[in-house]
Amino acid sequence: MLHRNENHKIDLGARITLKDSKNYIDDLRLVSSSRKLSVLTVDTTYTGR
Repeated sequence: MLHRNENHKIDLGARITLKDSKNYIDDLRLVSSSRKLSVLTVDTTYTGR
């Protein structure tokens, strides 16, 4: 929670996702199309009256 009072609340969140993609043809790994990817997602939520 980033801020809160009697009228509203602001939440802050973050998430890291790691993706590992390995591509093969005939059991041979394709290095050029195999990737590792890191994704950072940040979000805020406002709740008020």
